[in-house]
Amino acid sequence: MPLLSNEPKRIELPDLRLVGACGFANFFEAEIGQQIGGVWDRFFSHFAQIEKLKKESSGLFGLELYPPGFPKQEPRWYYMACAEVETLDAPQPSAFVSRFIPASAYACFTHRGTLDGLPKAFRTLYDEWLPASGVKLRGTHDLERYDDRFKGPADPESEVDILLPLA
Repeated sequence: MPLLSNEPKRIELPDLRLVGACGFANFFEAEIGQQIGGVWDRFFSHFAQIEKLKKESSGLFGLELYPPGFPKQEPRWYYMACAEVETLDAPQPSAFVSRFIPASAYACFTHRGTLDGLPKAFRTLYDEWLPASGVKLRGTHDLERYDDRFKGPADPESEVDILLPLA
């Protein structure tokens, strides 16, 4: 089981100011890992150029932004590999985009295992847990949080938090 628990922890995150590399991905294609891996490669190739990195950040983030109609009419979404910054006014690498995410409460699930298992964890949450829970989500995004528990994409002991914004 890729999720450590079937029930989330409720956490609060402050306003997030995120900058990073972005790609448009199709969740239902077999090479989704390669698509997202390519976004992270672009992110890390410019990471040292990020201005005003937040010193007290809780890690790096994978931000999924879902367009209207996702997933039934539109199976693609935006994936952003990103870091938290102090301000969105600072100049950033030209290949990067920025995004402001307002403070919110989140349902926090933890995935343990290789990143190959992360899509299955998301499917379990959206296809099984969410409909059965009665929980309503806020907005059209979710987050992956990579902190010191993340040991690498192929490490079976790696942990990644999946954060679903609560209404």
